[in-house]
Amino acid sequence: MIVTTPSVSPELSALLHDDAALARAVCGAELPALLPALAQLTGDMSLVAEELRPPLRLRPDLVEPQGGMSDAAQADGRQRAMAALRAWRYAGMVPAPDPDERTLLRLMRYVTGDVTAEHLPLLAHELGLPVDAGAPGWTVQDLAPGRTIEVVVMGAGMSGLVAAHRLTQAGVAVTVLERNAEVGGVWYENGYPGARLDTPNFAYSFSFAQRPDWPHHFSAGADILEYFRDVAARFDLRRHVLFEHDVVSAELDEDTGRWVVRARRPDGTAQVFTADAVVSATGQLNNPYLPDIAGRASFAGPSWHTARWRDDVELAGRRVAVIGTGASAYQVVPSIVDRVAALTVFQRTPPWMVPTPTYHDRIPDDQLLLLRELPYYHRWLRFLQFWTSVEGRRPFMVVDPRWRHPVSVSRLNEDLRVALVEHLHRQLGDRPDLLAEVVPDYPPGAKRMMRDNGVWPAALKREHVRLVTEPITEIVADGVRTTDGTVHPAEVIVYAT
Repeated sequence: MIVTTPSVSPELSALLHDDAALARAVCGAELPALLPALAQLTGDMSLVAEELRPPLRLRPDLVEPQGGMSDAAQADGRQRAMAALRAWRYAGMVPAPDPDERTLLRLMRYVTGDVTAEHLPLLAHELGLPVDAGAPGWTVQDLAPGRTIEVVVMGAGMSGLVAAHRLTQAGVAVTVLERNAEVGGVWYENGYPGARLDTPNFAYSFSFAQRPDWPHHFSAGADILEYFRDVAARFDLRRHVLFEHDVVSAELDEDTGRWVVRARRPDGTAQVFTADAVVSATGQLNNPYLPDIAGRASFAGPSWHTARWRDDVELAGRRVAVIGTGASAYQVVPSIVDRVAALTVFQRTPPWMVPTPTYHDRIPDDQLLLLRELPYYHRWLRFLQFWTSVEGRRPFMVVDPRWRHPVSVSRLNEDLRVALVEHLHRQLGDRPDLLAEVVPDYPPGAKRMMRDNGVWPAALKREHVRLVTEPITEIVADGVRTTDGTVHPAEVIVYAT
């Protein structure tokens, strides 16, 4: 297995020669990622010894800090990390030879537990080593010598960009049709206040285009959009994209075996493309859904969906209604609560809240330095986040057919539910009226769970905020009417549906 040999930057060299700064950086590091990174860099496999392996036990926040390593294991791990870095410095800072498959699997098992060699291609792909792991193992000439294969990709968001990149690597002629004037998909279209990831940032990136210096643990929308713009430029993908081409139909011509794709330009003109195959990369969050509520068109004030945010409407001093308590509402409400005169939030189904204290936090400078300059560290952090976000969550959501409970679906699911309810009690125990409305009556994991660092409960507690759980019957000119007959006044309506 060939891995690109890293070089030592002047910044890393300076850090390695400053014991105090190095100790601070190691103290704040994510050990379940740092230790395998250092083992790969130095060849010192004692860094991933069994006694240091994180148990990755799951809690309400799904993964314990430092992977659940005991205080003693953390202290031991940091001591070994410091010793390995000092020894590596004294030895001239020469990276160890590339790991063979057996060594790489041993490193991965430090994070994943007892996986087999069968998992190695998937895990190496997610680790991004070798650097272009996951590239197609075929070319057009392998499949059809002397023939050109043409593919139309619909959309230049996250999926469309990776499809274009991988197909181009294989020698396929690619045309990407994008309805917007820029790449980025949902991150281009969603500019509502507070828009940001609820997936750990390193995991939400391409394995072949990893970024070591994400500014936040969960980055804001603008940072994600900039990342996709950078990917498009770095891999020369823009030359394949036709912007402002909105696909209206794609039909297979049975006689020719080719697809006929029709797109519309902003001026109304049509353009027709033919292709051997079509890849739909349109996403699932790109078209806003406005609920079918009677009287919606009768509202006298401005109204819009979060996915089509209007920056031209001033919210300061106005009575605002937000309909919905899903992901976008969860971010919008705390972001506008200080600006509005009154805020009414209409909730049909409460979300489960996952405690995430660092949700809005920047990554500290010493950690950014380590992530940016220490070879392999950011890759192993991404790998750790990938594994715990997928396999780490799954056991809590598996249905046990023998389990009998009105809400949960297994013992683990019930343990998670109880812990999340306790979190809600800690946040809203002083407001029993709100607490009664925000505890979900469905199993955790049945719907998307929200990241909570306290801002949502704090917003609901504000004196000028009201949470309404009565079903909506209609929209009227000056507000929203619920089934109890109450008209909740509003000058602006935001649909977060």
